[in-house]
Amino acid sequence: MNVLVSGASGLVGTELCDFLARSGHEVFKLVRKKTAGPNEVRWNIKKNLVDVDALEAAQIDAVIHLAGESIVGLGWSDAKKDKIVKSRTQGTQLLATTLARLEHKPHTFITSSAVGFYGHRGDETLTEMSEPGSALHREPRDRPFFLVDDQWGSRFLSDTCQAWEAAAKSAANAGIRVAHMRTGIVLSKKGGALKAMLVPFKLGVAGPLGSGKQYMSWISLPDLVSAYMHVLNNPDIKGPVNGVAPNPSTNKEFTRTLSKKAFMVPFLGDFANFLPAPGFALKAGPLGEMANGLFLSSTRVKPLVLEETGYRFIHPELPEALEAVL
Repeated sequence: MNVLVSGASGLVGTELCDFLARSGHEVFKLVRKKTAGPNEVRWNIKKNLVDVDALEAAQIDAVIHLAGESIVGLGWSDAKKDKIVKSRTQGTQLLATTLARLEHKPHTFITSSAVGFYGHRGDETLTEMSEPGSALHREPRDRPFFLVDDQWGSRFLSDTCQAWEAAAKSAANAGIRVAHMRTGIVLSKKGGALKAMLVPFKLGVAGPLGSGKQYMSWISLPDLVSAYMHVLNNPDIKGPVNGVAPNPSTNKEFTRTLSKKAFMVPFLGDFANFLPAPGFALKAGPLGEMANGLFLSSTRVKPLVLEETGYRFIHPELPEALEAVL
C-alpha cells in the first residue's frame, strides 16, 4: 500500500513509518517545510493548503493522521488550549475534505484521538460504546474549579476529542473508511510522558499523584504501532478504537511498578517513590487545569475493538511493558 503519514517525525510517527517500510509499504510523509524528496507532500494548516497534485501523483491508498500540538507543557493558557484544539480539528478537517475531493481516494483514513474522550469517570469500565464524559457536571460553580470540580481539565480534553473526531466526517461521507485511535499513555523511554517521569523515579523522589486511586490507561509503543497496523489491515474496523492495553492500572500501582523498574538501586525499588504529591497542591499550582485533566482524572478503558478483531497484545501487563520499554 501507499500510506501517507502526518506527524511522521514524532514519537509514534517515527516508529510507525519504520514499521510500514519494513512491512513492504511505500511511505509518504506530510511536511510543513519545503519538500526534500518524492515521498513528501507539503501541507499548511494555517493556509488551508495541501499539495493535491502530489497526492494524486502518489496514488495514496491509506492515510494515518498523527499530527497535533502537544497537550503537555507549563500549564494550559487560553493560547495553549486554542493551539491544542485548532491543530487537531483544523488539520483533520483539512485532510478529510482534501481526501474526499481526490480523484483517487484512499480507502482508509485513520486519525489519532485519545482516551480523554471519556472524561473523568472514576472506576467505571469504558469501551468504544461508552458515551463521552464532557456532558457530566455542567452545573455552575460558585467557588474556584480546583476546589470543587473534578471534571476541570478533563472536560476540555473530552470536548477536544469529540471535535477532533467529528472533523473527519467529510472523509466518511465520501465513502472512505474512517477509524479513530483513542490512545492512552504511550510507554516509551524515547519520549512522551514516561521519558519525563524517568529522572525523578530513578532518583526516588517521585510518588503517587493525589489519592493514587485514579486509573491510568496505557499502551507500550510497540503495541500502539502494531495496533495501527492491525486497523490498517482490517477493513472491517471503523469508528473508535481504544489504543490501550487490556489491563489499566491505578496511579498507585503504576508508581509502585515503575519504581521497581527504574530506581537506581533496584532491590530498594519497593521503598522508593512513596511520598504522594497532594492533589490539592497540583490543582492549585501553576499546572492547574492540565494537572487535574491529565494526572488526577480517572479513565479506565478497555480495548474491546482490538480484542474482538483478534489483536494479540505484545505487552498486556504493565510490569512486562515497562521491562521491555526501559
